[in-house]
Amino acid sequence: MSRSWFGVRFVAVVCSSLLLLCCGPASATLQINGDNLVVTFGTYDATLTQCFFDMVFAGMFSPHTVSFSNPAAKAITYIIVEANQSIDLGGITASITTGTVGTSTAITLQVTSTPKSNIFLNNVQIRMYCAA
Repeated sequence: MSRSWFGVRFVAVVCSSLLLLCCGPASATLQINGDNLVVTFGTYDATLTQCFFDMVFAGMFSPHTVSFSNPAAKAITYIIVEANQSIDLGGITASITTGTVGTSTAITLQVTSTPKSNIFLNNVQIRMYCAA
């Protein structure tokens, strides 16, 4: 092997090593944010009772909006949105569009599959808890 070929190869190895140290492995650029499998609002308390349940099934369109008005007129104090199994790429996000946890008796919640997808990849359970 000639000396010039060894020099080119050495420079290529050094440059590759510096690139990996500087920027990390190539797979690091493929990470997707928003991979939550559980989203909660409020603070859970064992004295609360479940006052609402809904299931979003895999294959349903995303986003999915849920509205609940408590007929007992008690405030909704805790909400949990949970995917039933691990999602390889992404997860779920949820946001309250109307109402406030802890004070409102009616809340509208929007659940979205992430990364942005037209359908949910897994079943998602939505549970709301109210004061007993």
